[in-house]
Amino acid sequence: RSVKAVTDMPDWDTASVLDASEPPSDAVTARYEKLRHWRHELARAKKVPPYVIAADALLQAIASAQPTTLEALGQIKGMGPSRLEQFGTAMLGILQSA
Repeated sequence: RSVKAVTDMPDWDTASVLDASEPPSDAVTARYEKLRHWRHELARAKKVPPYVIAADALLQAIASAQPTTLEALGQIKGMGPSRLEQFGTAMLGILQSA
């Protein structure tokens, strides 16, 4: 079984992922885009598809919630202990810089 290269994966449109029922604020969109860029670069370095790092829906939830602690980040659906340990500190750093 082979894994597609990151460059073969589709480039998802931000608008299609964010909840269309309520337009996201500019700040939420900016945080989401920064998280997507980080995920893309990490996935490329690890040679895995971006969704292995985190699904778009998870990045949307993180951008919307804007957690400031690992504990708060860990409460977001989809952010399990392993993902929190591997990526939590980096995600919080991105949110602080957004």
